Formats: sequence, structure tokens, C-alpha cells
Amino acid sequence: QVVGLSDTGIDVQNCYFYDADFDKPTEDLDNYGHRKIAQYRAYADDRDEELGHGTHVAAIIAGNRAPDGTFEEAGVANGIAPAAKIAFLDISSTVGKLDPPSDNDVLSTGRESTNNRSPIAHIHSMSWGSKNVFYYNNQA
Repeated sequence: QVVGLSDTGIDVQNCYFYDADFDKPTEDLDNYGHRKIAQYRAYADDRDEELGHGTHVAAIIAGNRAPDGTFEEAGVANGIAPAAKIAFLDISSTVGKLDPPSDNDVLSTGRESTNNRSPIAHIHSMSWGSKNVFYYNNQA
């Protein structure tokens, strides 16, 4: 199963996402070899700071501890769906400013497979917001 997620980024060196055999996937959902990340769309930038919000949320959803990047083990903080993968849209700039694209772009993350064989995301998590009520109401 694949879960779509838009947030500040994922620290791919974190033991819950690290993969010793594959680099972080790119825009293409069909790059399905990575242990935990099915897609990484770098809309704003392509990383998360250590202990970042996106890494935290992704771990809650699908984190699965593998300190060596290969062998998964029972981690006290494994996610609720540890066998799932993440299709990710990075919407935070290097200065921490949220910069989401259009609703269509956000919700298409994890939903467009060019080979029609890759699993697609049927749910998408957007656990971010703004103090600006107008902005939040429009994006929510």
C-alpha cells in the first residue's frame, strides 16, 4: 500500500526510512525499489531538517526501523502501517516556509503511475496549516 503525504520533507538517512540499496526516489512513482519511499516530489526543496515535521509525520504513518537500511526490526516507534510506502510532496522551503502548489498537484502525488502497474495512494495526509484562516480554509 502507498500513502500520499505532503509536508516539510523526509530525512532519508533516518533509520525508519534509510535504504542501503536505493537512493531517494524522484518524481516518478514507478521508481518503486526504495524500501519506504515510493515517490519524492521536490516541489519546494528536496530535504527535511533533522527531527523535521515531515519526517515525524511520515514515521507515524509508515516508519519501519532498519538501522542498516536493509533488515527491518521491531522499533518502538514503528508507524501504524509499517509495511506501507510513502509518496511524498515536499512543500517547505529551506527557510521553513510552506509553499504548497495547487490542490490538484498536492492530491495527484502518489496517484499518477506511468506504467499502470505501480500501487497508487488512495489516501493523502496533509497535517500542515497556517495561522491565516483564509489560506487554511481554501487549502483544506
